[in-house]
Amino acid sequence: MQYSTTKNLDFSPSDGVWETLTQSEKLKITSNTSINLKNFFYSNKNPYLTIGLEYEKINFTQLVLDDTYGNGNQIQSEYNNSYSLELLYPINNFQFEFSVRKTINQRFENKNTHRIGISYKFYNSKFFINHSSAFKNPTFTERFGYYAETFNGNPNLNPENIRQYEVGYSTNIYNKKINISQTFFNMKLKNEINGFVSDGEGGYTSKNMSNRSYRRGIESKIGYKINNSSYLTLKHN
Repeated sequence: MQYSTTKNLDFSPSDGVWETLTQSEKLKITSNTSINLKNFFYSNKNPYLTIGLEYEKINFTQLVLDDTYGNGNQIQSEYNNSYSLELLYPINNFQFEFSVRKTINQRFENKNTHRIGISYKFYNSKFFINHSSAFKNPTFTERFGYYAETFNGNPNLNPENIRQYEVGYSTNIYNKKINISQTFFNMKLKNEINGFVSDGEGGYTSKNMSNRSYRRGIESKIGYKINNSSYLTLKHN
C-alpha cells in the first residue's frame, strides 16, 4: 500500500502573493501472487504464473486567487483498477515470457495491454527480443492546470497509446564484476500529448498530436560491482 501527497503554491513575481494552489493525493494498493507450475507441466524447470491486482485513486484540488482570466478552481478525482497475468516458461536455454493486463478506468476507455518476449542464455550472456503495448492517461495538470495568462489545461485530452519492440543483449565479464548491456528500441505513439501548444489567446495548453510519433534509439549500459555494497553504473541513450 502506498500513499503520497503533493502541494504546490505559486507566487506572483509582481506583487509577491500566491496565485495558485494545487494539491493532489494518491492511494495505490497492489497485490501479486506467484504460482510455481513445475508439477503441473511435469517440467524439470520452474515455470511461474504471476497474478496481479492493483487499485489506484487520485484526488486533485486547485484554487486560483485571481480569476480575471477565467475560473481555474478545480476539485477532481478518479480511480482505476488493473488485473494482470504473467507466465514465465523456461525451456533449456530459452525463456518465454507472456503477460496481459486489463485496466478499468473511471474517466477513460478501458485498456488491454500485453508483453511477449523470448530470451536465450549462453554462458554469461543473454539475448532477448520482446514486443509490448502500453498507455498513459493524461495528468490532472495537463487536463485542468491553470496559470493565468500562461497555461490553461485541456479537459478533452485522450490517453497516449504506445507500441514498442526491443532487441538486445546482456553479458557479464571479469568474473561477473562487469555487466555490459545494449538495447535497441523502436516505439510508436498514438495521441502523444504536447503540453506546449498555443491556445490562441497568448498562452499555452495541452493537445493530442494528430500524427503518429516515433522513438528509436539504442540504450547502452555498463555496470561495475566494486564490492558487495557498492555498484557503479554508466548509461547512455
